[in-house]
Amino acid sequence: MATVFVKTQDDAVFELERAVADMCTTLKNMLEDLGDEPVSEDSPIPLNNVRKAAMEHIKKWADHHKDDEPPEDEAEENRRATTISDWDKALLKDLTMRQLFDVIMAANFLDIKDLLDTACKEVAIRIKGKDLAGILSLFDITKEITMEDKKRAMRNHPWLMEGCEIIPEHKEIKEAILEEDRLAKEKADAEAEAAETST
Repeated sequence: MATVFVKTQDDAVFELERAVADMCTTLKNMLEDLGDEPVSEDSPIPLNNVRKAAMEHIKKWADHHKDDEPPEDEAEENRRATTISDWDKALLKDLTMRQLFDVIMAANFLDIKDLLDTACKEVAIRIKGKDLAGILSLFDITKEITMEDKKRAMRNHPWLMEGCEIIPEHKEIKEAILEEDRLAKEKADAEAEAAETST
């Protein structure tokens, strides 16, 4: 099978070289399951979690990298390094954050580990060094985040309180939560005591 056809959730059909399809572990497994069954333009493999625009970028990336040597298992510290090849930078630099996240979601669904790592590194590079206002702007978050929103986030995700003493605003939120909890406990204790004395 020299080429295979896939169809995105928005009904765009792409023809992929078999070597490109094999870079996507999800597709590779599907093709192995299909065996000799033809995958033609008339009966493409449906990719219900992938949009056309994301698939266009994935195809460009895979076409460029299809002849690369298979990567050796990288040390965790190397995978965490935020360096990207010049070619990959050029491919991703003009994407909006929404488009970049679509590529990340599609790469995750298709199980293209190298592209997933590269796209996540691009997000890290864009975030690096930005203050809260810069990050909100980057992610196009226009709703003002209130103190109640921040407290709710900390209550829902207690790990956010770990080490928050180094960030004054986080320390303030933690202290507000602890004070609310103290007052709620005092009120509950007083109500329990009042109920006990009235019986």
